[in-house]
Amino acid sequence: MMLMAVALMACQSDSGPALADEGAAAKAAGGMETLTKKVGETFTVSLKANHTTGFSWGLDGKADATVLRQVSTDYINDTHLPGMVGYGGTERWKFQAVKQGTTVLHFLYRRPWEKDTKPGQECSFRVVVE
Repeated sequence: MMLMAVALMACQSDSGPALADEGAAAKAAGGMETLTKKVGETFTVSLKANHTTGFSWGLDGKADATVLRQVSTDYINDTHLPGMVGYGGTERWKFQAVKQGTTVLHFLYRRPWEKDTKPGQECSFRVVVE
């Protein structure tokens, strides 16, 4: 299986997600971008983050787990000088297409202990598995 990279670099609620997947993403009606995959393929969603602020990305729990399976998630710090603090990084979310169908991945950027506050950012995109 080939690992496909999906970059959501400027994922802000006012500008929406920016997908890059070697031309596989297409703008759908309503402005949401769509990524099309085959059953068994894997892909990675990369989201800029800064864990030093307490913020991290999470899924809203509404994605159809019968269509996509989350394989892993990790955090890579940006390169910085030794001793420097407050640098951000990138969260990488790896998924595998499990069966044909359509689902929406909706990411929320928030502090886990702030349950009743609006997320700092949100990202959504549709995944179609053929």
